Amino acid sequence: MRTRFCDDVGIEAPIFAFTHCRDVVVAVSKAGGLGVLGAGFMDVNQLREELDWIDAHIGDRPYGVDVGEDLELIVDGGIGRGSHIFKALALGASACSIGRPYLYGLATGGESGVAKAIDILASETRRCMLLAGYDSIKALRTSPPVRRVGQT
Repeated sequence: MRTRFCDDVGIEAPIFAFTHCRDVVVAVSKAGGLGVLGAGFMDVNQLREELDWIDAHIGDRPYGVDVGEDLELIVDGGIGRGSHIFKALALGASACSIGRPYLYGLATGGESGVAKAIDILASETRRCMLLAGYDSIKALRTSPPVRRVGQT
């Protein structure tokens, strides 16, 4: 039984399995349905491990990941500039963890160095937002989410 949704998602049958078990996700997707991993309770490292395992076993079949609704997304890693913070916020992140920038500030200027590093990140983030046409984080949040080129 093919439906428009099946065609849109690339599955053979309108069968969905929402589960916390990666084996079930793979089995349902390989059988022609859509396995969806319930990942709302997982931390980032556990989720990465589960997704790597699924990718290694599922072949080219589609699957989904359900992270729940009222979850906070905190980007942890790779934040070194205000433009990185802007991109993360534009893609739906609630916050960003910074590691190296504050450590560099600490190493070069102690407490005042950390304050300077945070000021620089905040200034760069504000500049990126203004260049993109947003005057506040609230304005960014209420706009449609940013999509990658080629996505509909």
